[in-house]
Amino acid sequence: MHPAFQLLLLVSCLLPGCEADKPTLEAPSVLAVETTSPQEPERQAVSKFEQGNYTETIEQAQKILKQKPDSLNALMLIGEASFMKGDVHQSIESFDRMIELNPQLEPRLWQRGLALYYADRFQDGKEQFETHQTYNRQDVENAVWHLLCHSKIVGLEKAREEFIPITQDSRVPMKQIHQLFGGSGSVEDVFQAATSTPALGRSKAFQIYYAHLYVGLYYDMVGDQEKSLAEMRAAAKINPLAKDLLMGRVADVHLLIRKADEPIGQGGAGKSQTDKQEKPPADLGH
Repeated sequence: MHPAFQLLLLVSCLLPGCEADKPTLEAPSVLAVETTSPQEPERQAVSKFEQGNYTETIEQAQKILKQKPDSLNALMLIGEASFMKGDVHQSIESFDRMIELNPQLEPRLWQRGLALYYADRFQDGKEQFETHQTYNRQDVENAVWHLLCHSKIVGLEKAREEFIPITQDSRVPMKQIHQLFGGSGSVEDVFQAATSTPALGRSKAFQIYYAHLYVGLYYDMVGDQEKSLAEMRAAAKINPLAKDLLMGRVADVHLLIRKADEPIGQGGAGKSQTDKQEKPPADLGH
């Protein structure tokens, strides 16, 4: 059992500025949604979640809701597990119910924003990332997802005029990712930072994973689906994150939503950026 569940529900927040959570790239954080001690049905649901069995997680959490209709922990599990298996509509429904029960949670539910983006609800997604910005002010990822939504509404050029400025996200290669989406950087800059910046063990894999993931999202934003899918496949193959961390499933969900979810290594569109250069050591710290 994940030690965080001794306190509350484990939530896969990898965003760097959360005052209450203080998460890092390598450690998940806790979202304080319930203060009661977890009971056995909740423990079983979280165990399924940690194993990556998202369907059984949802089934177990739904049983909890029959007994405790207002269980925020069960709703959070359904919201995340549904997204991670590609059911963004059920994910949104669960997050919306959480907000209905406790409106103060809305600024923290960045996961809902990702689900809204993939459900093509771009205005709602934009608003979700704007409210998250009030909670987590120095995060490149939030700025990028806000831009992804906004560009679908007003076009990329106009959306870039309101691109959220971020100056204090020290994670590699977030600075270069922000520059890329803002129009002043390049794909090459992102991969150069990710592959050349010294890092130990899994940290190197994190850098490369996020480079592929966000370069894939960048190509998706500018309409180059061939390159986008290639980068997403590379991210899904490298993924060093645990099965119960939502950001580790984004590439897989993207491929599923874009109807390009053939097994990794079975070919596919194009070559990723790092396929065109010498690959870095795959040191995942195992």
